[in-house]
Amino acid sequence: MTVVADSTPLIYLASLSRFEVLRSLFAEVVIPESVHREVVIQASGFPVRDCVQAALGVWITVRSVSEPAALPQLMREGRIHRAEAEAIALAAEIGARWVLMDDRRAVEQARGMGLSVLRTPMILALAAKSGMVRDLRRCLEQMREAGFWLSDAHLAAILKAVEEPK
Repeated sequence: MTVVADSTPLIYLASLSRFEVLRSLFAEVVIPESVHREVVIQASGFPVRDCVQAALGVWITVRSVSEPAALPQLMREGRIHRAEAEAIALAAEIGARWVLMDDRRAVEQARGMGLSVLRTPMILALAAKSGMVRDLRRCLEQMREAGFWLSDAHLAAILKAVEEPK
């Protein structure tokens, strides 16, 4: 199954040393050029750079949006950044199963266009259900410590969904 990823899921999963769950869960991860620029070219010294570079051409592919002229309007309408707009446009264009992203505005914009969205906590939950992540609570707490906003209620709901005991 093909998915399109924005920067934040790649960054968080790499920083948690859980980047490989993407490869296990999805046959192909497509990233737009702006995401590649953010996580590889501009991310010097961050774990995401090495993770993405190692996967390029193997299970991560960089693609251009075929209608870049539509991006400014998408960015204005959703009040989102270029990489998010490219991820949404590319997901719609190629009929991706999911778009992987975390920013609230971008998620709303994608869902408003009829796209299915997976946020990083749910990617980890899928990996936990598949047995790839055995310490979901710790991963989610580490994300929160790194600045990811996840309410106690959402944390509890995710853990309950995968039936991880407290």
